Amino acid sequence: MSGPKIRSKTLQILPEREWIRENISCEKGGFVVEDLDMIVKIYNPEIPRDSGKFRLIEKKNPGERFGYAQISLFKTMDHLLTKSDPDRKCYQGFYLIIWNYKDDNHVKVNNDVLSKIGGQESEYGQWLLGKLYVKPWTQQDFLRRMNF
Repeated sequence: MSGPKIRSKTLQILPEREWIRENISCEKGGFVVEDLDMIVKIYNPEIPRDSGKFRLIEKKNPGERFGYAQISLFKTMDHLLTKSDPDRKCYQGFYLIIWNYKDDNHVKVNNDVLSKIGGQESEYGQWLLGKLYVKPWTQQDFLRRMNF
């Protein structure tokens, strides 16, 4: 098996993931190892044992792309979670964050540019806390990303 394939100069190398990729054979079938960057859970601390709501979040840097296996896996996960919770009572959706380190003031969440100025009170902070709605990715968004 070949060594790690770096898709980006800023991609974090996770030793556990790379060990699996290098040491677990996939000669007799398909095998990929991917990682999801964040799961954000929002809950009400005043409600005992509140199961809350959660979002799946993948972070990319400007110009960074998904690999085919990664987008296929995330698309399937989102599809299954959405089907199991169609009213979005728990699962709020999949989000792509484009975090541009050269722009300290903004972050792109899906197709919306949100302000980071003001921390918790910023648009980005309000979105993280579940107080600002940003449309989650759809299955069509995943398909568009696959056709590159």
